Amino acid sequence: MTAPDGFKSPYNNYAYYIKSRRNFFNGGHLSLGVYAARSAAQRPLPTPVNPIPGVSINGYQQAGPLFSENTTGFYTTLPYAVNNKVDSNQIAILYGKLKDPLGKIVNLHNIAYYVEGSREHVTSLHDYVPGSESREELNNPHSYWLGDKIWFTVRAPKNTISTGGFLQTSRYKSQEDLYNSSLGFINSPQPTALSGSAAVPNGPYFSDIFHQLDASVFIKDTIKLLPRLRITPSLRYIDFSTDFSPNEQAAFPLALQLNPGGDATPQPPSSSSFSQFAPSLGINWRPLSWLALYASYEQAYRQPENGGGTGPYVVVPESQIKLERADYYQAGVKMLWSKLSFAKHTYVNIDAFHLNFSHELLPTALSSFGFLLAKGDSVYNGLNVVAGTDIGNNLHAFANAAFIHAYFHNFTNGTGTFQGVPVAYVPDMTLNLGIAGRYLINSIKLKPSVTFQYNGSQYMYNDNTNITSHRTVPSYDLVNLGLDLKIPMPKNNEFIRSMNVNAQVYNLFDKEYNAFEYVSAGGAYGSGGYTNPTSVGAGSILAYPGAPRAFYVTVSANF
Repeated sequence: MTAPDGFKSPYNNYAYYIKSRRNFFNGGHLSLGVYAARSAAQRPLPTPVNPIPGVSINGYQQAGPLFSENTTGFYTTLPYAVNNKVDSNQIAILYGKLKDPLGKIVNLHNIAYYVEGSREHVTSLHDYVPGSESREELNNPHSYWLGDKIWFTVRAPKNTISTGGFLQTSRYKSQEDLYNSSLGFINSPQPTALSGSAAVPNGPYFSDIFHQLDASVFIKDTIKLLPRLRITPSLRYIDFSTDFSPNEQAAFPLALQLNPGGDATPQPPSSSSFSQFAPSLGINWRPLSWLALYASYEQAYRQPENGGGTGPYVVVPESQIKLERADYYQAGVKMLWSKLSFAKHTYVNIDAFHLNFSHELLPTALSSFGFLLAKGDSVYNGLNVVAGTDIGNNLHAFANAAFIHAYFHNFTNGTGTFQGVPVAYVPDMTLNLGIAGRYLINSIKLKPSVTFQYNGSQYMYNDNTNITSHRTVPSYDLVNLGLDLKIPMPKNNEFIRSMNVNAQVYNLFDKEYNAFEYVSAGGAYGSGGYTNPTSVGAGSILAYPGAPRAFYVTVSANF
């Protein structure tokens, strides 16, 4: 993405990973690991597919060409002085993993972990239309998880039993404030000469704290009644507890006095606790050495995702919250032939699935800092096909395809209840084809590859009507190239055993496509709800372009 002033929306990333493993004499082991990562990037506004009246490349109703993919260029973004925003995310993980054989048939497993993450979105140009109290933004949530999972496996003659559980506690502080340091508190009930700031916002703001305690116990038994028949029933008991506390009084005490209408958390403190049994059953039968038939059923639950400014407890009262539930059915066939004519190691897997996803809570955050709320029960029906084979000694070919029909059995928004509404952003078909070679040249292992990727059309969401649109994101197809090199070091090199080089070319033919599109409610190019016009281009399609031709090279070493 490049702006007319030359601004290229730069980004930077890093990640560190250190792991140490100690093996015990009895076959057990202990692993300790640390992982840290950070990613920061400029976040451009989504690009209008077609021009919107008043939305110029140089600002709202400013001289210059109208801003859109079809007028200013597919990969053109707004100049830095018109809109800029830096998003950064970082995470740190400390974990330990233990396997300890307690006897010939019993193993103890344990995973303990601590995770800490934070996010920061900063901009002095939150709104495309200038002059609003929400012109500047500081969004800086922080969270942590602390958990432990312990389980035992017992190998009996015709059974393998696993039983155990996990316990996790977490704290999530979600905080954001929008303000304009050039304006005062226009709507304040108290006269003041103070200007807005990150500490005392004169636009919308919130600060919310979620404490959660999640626990589960389970038992699973793999039963081998016959040599080629496995039946695996399991039962899980879950318990989710949440305490929600509005934190505006501590974070923004003066803003509550001068700008009480900006408080975006209208709900009082609340708590909830949910408990459920979740069963599952899997069956695998091999009637022939090259053929396996399988089927499974699984029931699972999860809490609706906590949101900053939207979602459970914040704008949705605790009384309306239920656990989201998934009932998943799958049946399929696997085939494997060690030799089939000129091909070797040929495999085919075909499976059909049916998913009922009920009690969905669907809050949508808007660019204008408002939100939309919908609820639904959806159905996913699909077919997966996976195949691959080795051709001679040097080539491997593979293919996988998925066909999905996803719709809402019931979809309820602010205007009514609807049946048969498509689920947004589920491609009707995906397809991947590829061929890879394996060659040895002067002790160097080479693996060249070429792949074809197809992503079918998918319905987009309409923020303007709060329901899936009849419009679709167009399908696209890409061709990618790859090359892996494994280079051994001389035997007298005791420090580095081998070097690995991976080179990739994505989107070889530089195809232009949109990775994401949606129908706007008008907030992205409006004023954030304070200065007129609050809504610009409602009903227009906005998009994030997919990446053009890209080159990646990764070098690694084994010590």
